[in-house]
Amino acid sequence: MQYIIPHYYKKFACIGGDCPDTCCAGWQIMIDPASLKKYRQTKGRLGSRLHNEIDWEEGAFRQYEKRCAFLNEENLCDLYAEKGEKMLCRTCRMYPRHIEEYEGIREISLSLSCVEAAKIILGGKEPVRFLNKEDDREETYESFDFFLFTKLMDVREAMIGILQDRKESMEVRIGKEIGRA
Repeated sequence: MQYIIPHYYKKFACIGGDCPDTCCAGWQIMIDPASLKKYRQTKGRLGSRLHNEIDWEEGAFRQYEKRCAFLNEENLCDLYAEKGEKMLCRTCRMYPRHIEEYEGIREISLSLSCVEAAKIILGGKEPVRFLNKEDDREETYESFDFFLFTKLMDVREAMIGILQDRKESMEVRIGKEIGRA
């Protein structure tokens, strides 16, 4: 298995309540099966709250005014505050980290929808470099379209080249590519 990670990936650290936005509002937060099981087995006051604040049919945290039921007024997570990272579901533990899976490849990145991640990604002065690591794991996907995958990789490589060539303005670089199409 090949793992591809941008050089800035490890620079990310959540700034929690200091964030001008919050990742716990505006979208439904889905809960992975292992966390649902853990939440279902939680006892006491927190267990009661989990039981009431999860839509068990959807497998998601309930929202109030488009905010997660566990997001407090300081824009911090009550689950995290009370029990730490081990109590977070996979979605909350991972975000804004993102993994794209292809046959034999894992691309690990940060999402621009996070303010702090966007500062790192868009504020970098040097062109992005991708770090590669490999291990012996192998996998195959039954419906993997290798031809489409290679074409997408070619297009992406061209786009990254355009973004990294800083000798001309972005408008000029894009214009040149549109002219070639």
